[in-house]
Amino acid sequence: MYSLWKLIIANLLIVGFSACGGGDSSGGDTVSSNLTGSAQKGPFEAGSIVTAYELNSTLDRNGTQHTTDIEDNLGSYVFSNTIQSQFVEVVANGFFYDEITGQNSTIPIELSVVLDTRNGNISNLNILTTIARERIKKLVSDGIDFSQAESRATEETLKIFKLQDNLGMQLNKFNLLSDSEQGAVLLAASTILMQAAHDDSNHTLSIALNTLIDNIKTDLQDNGTINSPDINEKLRNASKNINLSEVATLFNNQYSTIPSLEFYIDSDGDGVIGKNKLQKLSTVEVGNPNDTIQSFLLSNGGQYLLVALNNVVTIYDLTTPSNPIKRGVLSIDKTGFHDMEIADDNKTVFAKVISSTFKPEIVAFSIEDPDSPVLLGTISTAIGQGYETLKLSPNNNTLYQVSEGGGLRIIDVTDPTDMSLINTYRDGTYLSRIDLSHNGTYAFVLSNSYGLEMLNVSDPNNIQVVDTLPGLSGTLKVSTEENSLLLFSSTSDSKISIQKYNFSDLGFFEDSLSTTNDNSTYQVKYYGEIIYAFTGNQLIKYQFRLSGELTKLETKEADEGASVFYEISPQYGYIAMRFYNNSIPGFYVYGY
Repeated sequence: MYSLWKLIIANLLIVGFSACGGGDSSGGDTVSSNLTGSAQKGPFEAGSIVTAYELNSTLDRNGTQHTTDIEDNLGSYVFSNTIQSQFVEVVANGFFYDEITGQNSTIPIELSVVLDTRNGNISNLNILTTIARERIKKLVSDGIDFSQAESRATEETLKIFKLQDNLGMQLNKFNLLSDSEQGAVLLAASTILMQAAHDDSNHTLSIALNTLIDNIKTDLQDNGTINSPDINEKLRNASKNINLSEVATLFNNQYSTIPSLEFYIDSDGDGVIGKNKLQKLSTVEVGNPNDTIQSFLLSNGGQYLLVALNNVVTIYDLTTPSNPIKRGVLSIDKTGFHDMEIADDNKTVFAKVISSTFKPEIVAFSIEDPDSPVLLGTISTAIGQGYETLKLSPNNNTLYQVSEGGGLRIIDVTDPTDMSLINTYRDGTYLSRIDLSHNGTYAFVLSNSYGLEMLNVSDPNNIQVVDTLPGLSGTLKVSTEENSLLLFSSTSDSKISIQKYNFSDLGFFEDSLSTTNDNSTYQVKYYGEIIYAFTGNQLIKYQFRLSGELTKLETKEADEGASVFYEISPQYGYIAMRFYNNSIPGFYVYGY
């Protein structure tokens, strides 16, 4: 009797007419189709009403409509009558599966979709198509082609739920019951709305859910964004309040297995869904207790990670970051590798080491065969440890080294088996960082005594000082722009400062400054518009624009024993970070 009463309520929500005619029949191209698909909030119950309204070219109803019923508790429907219009609006009213309780709802809801039947006769109705419908109509009324309007509304609708990734499908092709990313995305959005309705203690569940959906549709319609702070706050809180494991268990018991739901919900309210947060993919121990990892280096865009441990360099293949594979090992008669730099051919590596007699040297070795690295040559150099103290010229023939007591050393490495010293600058001075301009004409060096210096090294035998900015320290990075330099340092209140300096043949001129709200760090990595910073117990990802705009994108709490040495491979999508756990050295591999 209860089920019958629910069906009566659902039928009273609309007036259904089967194949009624009348009105303007201009609906773009004439297309004959028999529509089929599913209505899924959670899935609608059998007996729910589905109506297809034929539309004209401006997406107004032309007076012809077709009615059918949901056939099963998976929300399936089929229209037996042939639909003649190119554009159709399908509307379903009924009861549905509640993701929060795991039960069928006691309240009805309306789902809808507007579609172009030329794209196929299968169309699903879901919460995303319902939200996007009025936005599509608005864009078409503004003169935008339907296909473009649909694509734009899809992106804008997904962005509401932090799901702005291009999933490569129309929203009406998403299937809640498919074991796919699209299915998980749809379940995530539906669950967030359901949780928000359950969280609303001021209204009944029916009023809360339907009002929220209507408000989102209305807000999105005009400019494609949700401007209401109230709506955004409700969705944010709902995402945090969802019991992800319970929702997944209830759904899997009722229907099918889905991809991990936590990947598609911003469960901590930081504006980033789980799949776009760093996850630990693997852990690799590389030595014995109290051994020291002294340097990391990537080759082939990150296919290989070189790990320097005491007097040994080990090559790991990270083609699959979740499964690092140990390849070759190079052992030399030295006490340690303190920095490494690789040539553009990804075959020749230069490393700063200490010899067995405690003399500083530069060694060159080949990793052309990653299973059998080979030592090529050695040259004595200035003492010094440190990080980011080696830099190769653009033609890979000249190596620049700064050090604690040797100033700047310029070394001819055209033949790595027979390296030779070309020139020195400020010998005996502690220089901490170096970088080169894109064309290799200028070297930028930092020291506590002289600050930031710009040197013309176009003729390495005749080094010319172009300009000096005293009192500066930190980490140097030539930016992606042709003639600008970034200086990463700490402010007086221990925040991260990013200062941009433009430069010309005449020297520096200051451009812009950005400062984070996070504590300063020893290690900063710059990748164009993305910056990573390690703050001692957190790895923070920022978006950085050369205009000075700095936006925090993500914070990853460091795992046990993690320390400041790390390397990032945008190409292979991972971050390798050194750790010491119970004095055992190794590295974590993080990825998305």
